[in-house]
Amino acid sequence: MQNSYITLEEAKTIKLSKNFTLDEFLKSTVALRKGIDNSMPREYLPRIQFLVDTILQPVRDKFGPMKVTSGYRNVDLCIALGSNAESNHARGLAVDIEPYDKDIRLIDILIFINDKLEYKELIAEYFPHGWVHVAASEVNNKRDLKLKDNKHHYSSVNIDTITDIYVS
Repeated sequence: MQNSYITLEEAKTIKLSKNFTLDEFLKSTVALRKGIDNSMPREYLPRIQFLVDTILQPVRDKFGPMKVTSGYRNVDLCIALGSNAESNHARGLAVDIEPYDKDIRLIDILIFINDKLEYKELIAEYFPHGWVHVAASEVNNKRDLKLKDNKHHYSSVNIDTITDIYVS
């Protein structure tokens, strides 16, 4: 009988696309440091696969290699990181990414996702540097675009607002 959770070790063997494996979504230095087992419920695998197919692989194809800085996080890990149990990360619906190539601008990734892809939530975290948080699911993709500042405040914006901030 197969375990109902996917461990980090097993995740290394699960290829999600030509460029992504599941272990990228489960790895966490905070989890390792704090002794948190970030194994993922097997039932969340289709959610992660959907994120890869509809968001990550298209972003990777357009901009090159992306670092998954945070993918699936169980509730304990979310809380350890200052998030909450209702986080899209805790349900296997969200991922934080940044380009390995520092010449790739976050604004360009945000514009691409906003203009070309379906998403539930798109957050420019600590913009214009920082990273991109994106959540998506097969239903209820409400296209909620936000900025998050260094005080952890969120504000809903449109892509023109972000572009104006970047240019300023």
